[in-house]
Amino acid sequence: MTCTAIMFTPATFSPDVQHFINKYKNDRTARRELATLLEENADYRDIRFETEQLKVVFVSIRGTVPNGGVIDSLLADLSRLDFVRYCSLDGRLTARDTGAVHEFSDDHLHFDTENDADNQ
Repeated sequence: MTCTAIMFTPATFSPDVQHFINKYKNDRTARRELATLLEENADYRDIRFETEQLKVVFVSIRGTVPNGGVIDSLLADLSRLDFVRYCSLDGRLTARDTGAVHEFSDDHLHFDTENDADNQ
């Protein structure tokens, strides 16, 4: 009986357990959303990502894209994904046409805050 209660209400027994559960949920969400995004756009085919769980979930995005415009498109696409708000994002992409390296983080994303008010 006690084990069942802990499984369904972990925060009641330990807030650390709930934090751990939330972190895994954020990691799974990030992986699912990123995999879907990268599969849907042929310009993103040479982009790879990794996640790592420390105090928060860190998402690392690396790869090459055809040009700098694709990086702008990717940043716009990332801004629309839910996981980005709960993770720390670090990116480093190279534009094949110029060889320029573009580094970005979650600080470079522009979130749609108007929809946030509607969802609350």
